[in-house]
Amino acid sequence: MTLEAKRIIIAILGATFLISLLFVQRREVVRQREEAGLIPAHVTVPATSTACVDCHRQQNAGISPRAHGRGVHKRRLESPS
Repeated sequence: MTLEAKRIIIAILGATFLISLLFVQRREVVRQREEAGLIPAHVTVPATSTACVDCHRQQNAGISPRAHGRGVHKRRLESPS
């Protein structure tokens, strides 16, 4: 293997590593913003629970599934009145 081929391989590996670091950093920034409440959290509802979420929205219109996912509903129940 020539010196030039080794340089190309090292450059490709270095670029791949840099891209992966940027990707991980972006995911961490989004996660921290969601935790801080700066952007709405991504809530995934399984297909088997869609009916439960719809019923919950009708019964508790003031408590959104997004707030429930952050534990707001749980904290309200646990706090002394």
